[in-house]
Amino acid sequence: MTHALVRRGTPADLPFMLDMLYEAATIGWVLSSEAPPPKADVLAHPSNRHYTEGWGRRGDTAIIAEDEAHQPLGAAWYRVYTLNDRGDGIVAWPGAPEVAIGVCPEARGAGIGRMLLDALAQAARDSAYARLVLSVDPRNPARRLYERCGYRVVPEGGPHAGTSLIMEFLL
Repeated sequence: MTHALVRRGTPADLPFMLDMLYEAATIGWVLSSEAPPPKADVLAHPSNRHYTEGWGRRGDTAIIAEDEAHQPLGAAWYRVYTLNDRGDGIVAWPGAPEVAIGVCPEARGAGIGRMLLDALAQAARDSAYARLVLSVDPRNPARRLYERCGYRVVPEGGPHAGTSLIMEFLL
């Protein structure tokens, strides 16, 4: 594993979080060797914009992984939605935070994702949440990471999930 440290994110980390959201949202194109759409187009899509728009509201929590030189390697964060204002992963649990995560391509496979998810789960426990949820494309290799970290597929993801799998982690 790359030597990395994690810290709590702040609103000043939003530009990096947007970079990581783009990385996560375009993995399907990367896997198919197709060129992904422009970053501005991907981040403007409502299903992606939801993860960062107005970042810093009550309940927003982020973890940033950095190397020894304080260069960011990845970010994981969650937001809490209501049933009328939710991301793709919220199934039927108002108050269950929805997770987003991205790791820089050059840092993948080095344990950064695991480190981020573990620290984010601890932050959620500290805030007395009962579970975390996320949505993932079934072809995304990160699904194996989520399973190793204890996330399980929710059998009935609901129509809002589209082709994504909904996964939950009980805290």
